[in-house]
Amino acid sequence: MKTNQDTIATGQFKPSDKRGWTQKMASLYDFDLSAFKPNGHILFLLALSLVYVTPIILSDRYHIDDLGRSISGFTAWELVGRPLSNWILLLLNFQLPWSSANLPGQGLVDTGYLFQLLSALVLILVGYMYLLKLYDGRVDFFKTLTVFPLIASPFAIENFAYRFDSISMSLSIFCAMTAALHCKNRILDMCGGAALLACGLCLYQSSFNVFIAATTLLVFKELVSDRSGTKKLILHNIVKCGAAIALYLGVVLRWYPPKGGYADEHSELLSISVDSLDVVAQNLHRYYEIIFTDLGDFKLLYFGFAACIAMAFFDAVSRRHTLRQKVLIVFALMACIGSLTLSNVGILIFLKSPVFQARALIGYSIFLIFLMMCAEMSRKRLSVFAQTLLLIMTYKSLFVVYTYGAAARAQTI
Repeated sequence: MKTNQDTIATGQFKPSDKRGWTQKMASLYDFDLSAFKPNGHILFLLALSLVYVTPIILSDRYHIDDLGRSISGFTAWELVGRPLSNWILLLLNFQLPWSSANLPGQGLVDTGYLFQLLSALVLILVGYMYLLKLYDGRVDFFKTLTVFPLIASPFAIENFAYRFDSISMSLSIFCAMTAALHCKNRILDMCGGAALLACGLCLYQSSFNVFIAATTLLVFKELVSDRSGTKKLILHNIVKCGAAIALYLGVVLRWYPPKGGYADEHSELLSISVDSLDVVAQNLHRYYEIIFTDLGDFKLLYFGFAACIAMAFFDAVSRRHTLRQKVLIVFALMACIGSLTLSNVGILIFLKSPVFQARALIGYSIFLIFLMMCAEMSRKRLSVFAQTLLLIMTYKSLFVVYTYGAAARAQTI
């Protein structure tokens, strides 16, 4: 006779299983729903996030195309391959996206900073999911700080600055990061994950980079913890990735082909030639120039994180018994760092004219979570040093956003 544990392990449910569907779904992802009830860690993350978005809200400005949308109510995201953004924003405005009543010039209503607050809540939810996943439900104050960069990345400030588009961008991150999680039911894992990632692409294409980064982060955690599910996680996510891309390119873009000069200019792939290598090199150079603007005068912080990464490497290697295993784990962990670094830019380096704007580098949030996680993992050996790094990094995030808020408000007044 099967027990409940056997039922959960096989990803199937008996007719006699009287748990609610939310409990069943949570069990497939190894989540305990009781952990999502209001508690000190959720409230702390919520309070910290609200403190973070406050200066963006108080700046009270229209970012780029916000003013035009506020005046005319247009959507037009389908013109850049993001049709689901239209649907979500119109539904949030109590309008039916498929209705013929949605004529040009009708649609969106200026709701002030409502969507920006909703964006923060969406990211808090997925951030807390990853907090439980990365630490197996054993959460404390400093571990909570490690997922704060999901909201507090310096490049995510521009995403939050959009009054209308911020919610669709945040939902794309939610879809991509949820898709990267492993589900015990194989069919649900691959089909559901592919569908979620495709939704993320229809909301904001840069969410693909987030999926790659989140997958790498989960793989890194599996490797460091010496668990057996690494290969399955990688293989399933490769299938999800391929299926989502095929669905997006083969179905979505056929129904909603990108139109206009902006879409044509910034979506053209490089041809396969020797000359294209120079363009790739230039794109990589531009990317690293942007990334290192975040380092700025904080280089000592990253030397500190390098020490924490080295400590994580040492702990992972010490768990292996043979020389072959030790060498393989070193190469695997180095591959994870390379993947996390390049996933921030993703396919942009292979475009003729990529958009190297801050809003497109949303994968950088996962890279910061990786750094913070390595610092947290070093707390046993480098207790005060690691805790200080986490606190300084959190203060740095607040420092950057409040500086932005002050400058934006000065320009608005």
